[in-house]
Amino acid sequence: MKAYWHYYIIESSETTRQLTIVSQGKEVLFKKPEQVELPNGGPAYRISSQNQEFVQETDDTYEFSLALIDDSSDQPSELVKLPFPNRAHSRIDQNEAYNSDSYIYL
Repeated sequence: MKAYWHYYIIESSETTRQLTIVSQGKEVLFKKPEQVELPNGGPAYRISSQNQEFVQETDDTYEFSLALIDDSSDQPSELVKLPFPNRAHSRIDQNEAYNSDSYIYL
């Protein structure tokens, strides 16, 4: 099954840093982070794949990490390993496209 991957980044504090996804082993193109409002009214950043990609539990050939880049240094201050999208978190949108949502709490 292929779906658009959506990572929702929820931060516990107000920070001024850039977010980007780093891939190893497989190139998946992601859009720039965009501010969104969660269903509970809370703020988050959403980073979405540009194309539909395969949804699976794990894969030993590649991994994805979220790079947290401090605005003051332009260097990654932290890398957070991201989960693979899976069928349990998939939904169909109004355009009948599959989407897989993952929520990352920092």
